Amino acid sequence: MRSVALPEDVAEALERFRRARGRGWRKALMDLLTQEERKALAQLVWELRATAASQGLTEEEVARRLEG
Repeated sequence: MRSVALPEDVAEALERFRRARGRGWRKALMDLLTQEERKALAQLVWELRATAASQGLTEEEVARRLEG
C-alpha cells in the first residue's frame, strides 16, 4: 500500500477517529465514507431531476440525450 502525506489537521482528525473507534476503525471509516458518497450521489440525482423537470424534459428524453 502506498503512503500519502496528509495535512496536519487531517492527520490529527484521523488519529482522533482511530482512538475513538478502537478496533475496527478502518471499517467504520469506510462505512462513513460510503454513506457520504451515497448522500452526494442522491443529491446529484435530485438536482439533475429538478433541472430536467424545469426544462420540461421527461426521463425518457433525458436518457436519450445521455445515450446519444
